[in-house]
Order: sequence, then structure tokens, then C-alpha cells
Amino acid sequence: MVQAKAIAGGYNALTDMLADELMAGVDDLKHSIHLDALGVGVANTSKMSGVVDIVSASNTIAGVAQGSNAWFASYVYDPADDSGDNDTALTVALMDDVFKNMVDVRGATPDAIWTSFAQYNAYANLMSDKIRYIPYGTGDARFQALNYNGIPVVPVPKYNATRMDFVQSGDWSLQYLPQKSYTAEGKLVEGAFKVESKDGAGYDAISFTVVAYLALVCRNPFKQGTLIDLE
Repeated sequence: MVQAKAIAGGYNALTDMLADELMAGVDDLKHSIHLDALGVGVANTSKMSGVVDIVSASNTIAGVAQGSNAWFASYVYDPADDSGDNDTALTVALMDDVFKNMVDVRGATPDAIWTSFAQYNAYANLMSDKIRYIPYGTGDARFQALNYNGIPVVPVPKYNATRMDFVQSGDWSLQYLPQKSYTAEGKLVEGAFKVESKDGAGYDAISFTVVAYLALVCRNPFKQGTLIDLE
């Protein structure tokens, strides 16, 4: 009813509520995609495989069982080797184990370490006596990121709090099925998202569904490594 009044000029300076609602829905969908890509989203049959699913030695990815195909399994180091019953405090020696295995055994060249803010802060505390702060001029927004052996340690919101993933970022991509839809004015819209409208099933309502078909792809799980069960 409010939308009808707005179209008829019954309100002044009223935004397009349908557009606002759809954009809010897309933002919610992006958040869900973010969680799925990390592997911490709601588990269901439509959830895509995330980082914690792919950087593993025991999952089935794209129909290939990592447990019986070593060439498709990542390096997984659990310092306690206790299936997660007890967590271990982060140390540089633990990180060294993963790094050496990745470089010397697997021939990988990790260029990023993805982790949670909890482990990022734990690493910062380990390096507290080695960190040097460089003053920048007023208005300069640059900052120095932490690194390990020249590799940036990247804290990711909502990341699994008990792991560090040593990755070759070039092996990763978010693939999507291109879709086409048309606006009310008949304009063609192409991209990852498609908006489908539905009738109100007899009610004075309009229903829209935002659809996306995506998959997180890692070309070479063998050259990814992880340090798990950290406290």
C-alpha cells in the first residue's frame, strides 16, 4: 500500500522501497556467501564447500576423496593430534612446521596466511618484542601488516578461530554461473545475481527471491596447508 501511494505521488522524497529492500537482501546474501566460503555457514545440501572443507586431508571435494587420494589432500598439522579435544597455543615453531612442509616437501610457495583475529592477535603477541612501528604523517592511512617469512598474515572476519591456513592465493577463485534478468523497464541485467518475482499468493504483497549459483574453487588443494586446533 505504501509503495502504491508513493507511485501515485502521495509522499514526498520517499525512496524506492522495493529497491532498498532488494539491496538489503543482496547484502544479506553476500554475508551468507562469505560465511559459506569460509566453511562456517549453515550446513545444508546447498552450501558450497568452503576453505575449511577444501584445506583438509579427509574430505571429499568435487567427488574426489582426499583420504584415499594423497595428491588431492592438503597438509594438515594438528600439534595435539587429538581430533580437537584439546587446543594448543600458537607458537612460531608450529608455523615453521607447516611452512617447511609446504615449501620443502610439497614445492608450494604460500603467499598468504588466512586466519581469525584471535590467532592474528596471538601471533602479534608472539612478535611483540620484534615489532617496529614507523610513524606516518597526518592523514596517511597506510599501516604495516604482520608477516611471517615475508608472507602477510591476514585476519578475516568470522574465520574459524582455531586454525591458520597457509595458501597459494592464486589457486583460489569464486566461480559463478552467469545469469540474465530484466528490470521493470526492460533493461537486461547480467551477473552473479538474479532477481525472481513471485505473486503474493492471494495477498496484497510482492515477493522477490535473489538467486546465485556459486562455488569456491581451489585448483590445487595439495599445495595448501593448515595448522589446526589452536587455542
